[in-house]
Amino acid sequence: MDSRLDALEEENGRLRAEVEELREKLKSPAIPPQQHALVLNGTQRPTEPHDDRSGGHPIERVSASGTTEIGFRSGWGTSPYDLPGGVYLGVYADHILFTEVDGVPYGSLSLEGSLGFLQGEKETAQITTLLGRRQARLAVNVIEFEPAFKYRVQSLENLEPYALAGPAIFAPLVESPPLTGGQVSLPPQLQRRGLPTATTGTIEGGAGFGLGFRFSLAQLARRDAPFSSQLRQAALGAEWRYHYMGRGEQFQQYTVSASLSF
Repeated sequence: MDSRLDALEEENGRLRAEVEELREKLKSPAIPPQQHALVLNGTQRPTEPHDDRSGGHPIERVSASGTTEIGFRSGWGTSPYDLPGGVYLGVYADHILFTEVDGVPYGSLSLEGSLGFLQGEKETAQITTLLGRRQARLAVNVIEFEPAFKYRVQSLENLEPYALAGPAIFAPLVESPPLTGGQVSLPPQLQRRGLPTATTGTIEGGAGFGLGFRFSLAQLARRDAPFSSQLRQAALGAEWRYHYMGRGEQFQQYTVSASLSF
């Protein structure tokens, strides 16, 4: 009987020591007040999510609005006026306006401005000059300026699908060899397409719509690797874009992109 009492007293003493130790830990500033909830087995259960990198403080969701992305695109596109397509080169800047924290569902809304040049392949056609009819190789090059609103889906870890739409300004330019006499009369099949002449050119309004995705390279960056900070801000992407010009001409582009965010 005495041995049992001695064992109980020893157990009570051990429990009292553990309770005092827990009380001292609760008084320590290293443990934030949010984690003072205890269970009977002496373990701590935080009442709010926390991040070890932030010293145990609760995670705060911060809006990423204000982030700017600058990049370039390259690819292939069809041409208006039923002429052969060609290579497309362009630059763009994308500025995030609102994110999910600001009320955008599952992603962000940004404003993108792009400036590009589509160099069409040449097509042989019969043209008329002051010296008579002759063959010439014609091509249409298009300068494009497009402001657009872009919606990104950011619920995935590194992949961000997006859709964009907005107005556009197009400047189609006819490329042809120098012609004696300085006058050009396009063949009827090209005139019916509404093709601008080499001497006048034109500026047309229109619209653009696109679908694409952006893949962040942040996970590939190592802290001790060279250019790791730049790699964490870099991204690659691909895009399809449809264009409609004011006179009814339509053409498309298929591009890949590389960008840096700031």
